[in-house]
Amino acid sequence: MSFFIRRIKRVFLCVLKCIPKASLFTTPIFFMFLIFGSFIHEKNSVMSFSNILLSLLSIFLCIWFICFVLSIRKFSLNSFHRFDEDILGDVFTGLNKKSAAFENALDIFGSNSFNNALELFLEIKSENFNLSTREKGIVSFYTGRCYHILGFCSNALINYEEAEKNNVSPEIMPLFKARCCSETGDINGALAIYNNLLDTKYKFSSYIRTEIGQMYLKLNDGISALKWFKEAMDKHENYAEALGGAAVAHTIMHDFSNGEECYRAALLNHINDSEHFSSYYKEIQAAALQEFNTPEAISDNSD
Repeated sequence: MSFFIRRIKRVFLCVLKCIPKASLFTTPIFFMFLIFGSFIHEKNSVMSFSNILLSLLSIFLCIWFICFVLSIRKFSLNSFHRFDEDILGDVFTGLNKKSAAFENALDIFGSNSFNNALELFLEIKSENFNLSTREKGIVSFYTGRCYHILGFCSNALINYEEAEKNNVSPEIMPLFKARCCSETGDINGALAIYNNLLDTKYKFSSYIRTEIGQMYLKLNDGISALKWFKEAMDKHENYAEALGGAAVAHTIMHDFSNGEECYRAALLNHINDSEHFSSYYKEIQAAALQEFNTPEAISDNSD
C-alpha cells in the first residue's frame, strides 16, 4: 500500500509541475481573447466575458492535460531505474521545494544528461533544505553515480561512502565502489571488495569474476584476466561477457586464433552492446597485430 501512496505523491508532483507550463502556453491566448472580447463587445455581441473566460479555462485545461501526459510518460520511462524504488522509499515525496528540486534532478539524470544532473544534485546538497539523514544519503548516492558515469571516480567513491554513512547502500553499491577503486589504481582495495563477495549469496555474485577479469584487462595483464574469464565461463557466470573478455585477453597476448573464436562465441551468445564490443575488440586486435609485426616481436617469435 505504501508503494502506491508514494507513487501517487510523485504523480501529484508532476501535476503541480505542469501548471506553470500550461500557464505559459495559455498566456498569449489569454491576451488574444481579451482583444477579441473587447472587439465583440463594441459590436454589442451577445458573447460575454464570462463565456470568453470559460473558453480560456477550457484551453488551459487541455494544454495542462497534454503537458501532464508528456511529463508522466517521461517520468515513467526515465526517472525510475530498476533499483531506484528500493533506494528512494518514501523520501522526497513531499509537496515542497526540496522534493521538487530532487524530482527535477532525477528527471535529468534519467535522460542521461549527467553533467546537468550533477550540478542539480550538488545544488541540493549545498542549499539549506534541511535534509534528513536518508535524504542526504540518497543525494550523495546520485551525486556519486553522476561522477562515476562521467569518469571522476575519486569523487564518486567519496560520495558513495557518504551515502553509506547516511544509511543508503543499495545492493549494487559494492560493485560501484570496487570499480571506482580499480579506476583510481587501488587494485588491492578493489580485490578486497570482490573477494568478500565471491561465491556468496550476494545478488550480483555471478558478475564478480568477469568484473575482476575486466580490471586486469585495464592493467594490460592478459594472463590474469584470462584466468578469471575462464573460471566464469566454466561456471557459466555472465557467460557472454566472459567470452568477450576472454577474446580480448587472448588478443592482447597475441593468441589471435583463440581470440577470434571467443569473439564469435560472444556475439553468438548475445553479448551486451555487441556493436560497441565489436568496435572495442577490433581496436585491440589492430593494436595487438601492430605489436606482433614489429621487428622486435618478429625476432622474439623466430627464437
